[in-house]
Amino acid sequence: MQILINSLDMEFLLESFQNEDFLSVFEQAKNAGEHLAKGQYPTGKFFVAITDKDIDRVQDALSVLLTQKGIDVNGELNETGLRIDVLIDQFS
Repeated sequence: MQILINSLDMEFLLESFQNEDFLSVFEQAKNAGEHLAKGQYPTGKFFVAITDKDIDRVQDALSVLLTQKGIDVNGELNETGLRIDVLIDQFS
């Protein structure tokens, strides 16, 4: 399966999960370079080839991160939590 992920989300994932096995697919996509529209126009997005198993791992890791860093003292999603929530949806 291939997904398209923007550069900000790519950096967030790489910074948040430095020791996870699934990161290699994101590193490979980043090293391949960003997607070019019509072969020449940078889009700020990357194609990531990812297995269903790795998608499950990403979702699990994001869920844990959401509970650790994404909820404020009032039990509401903070800025990080909102970003994580969008990423969870993207991998669903």
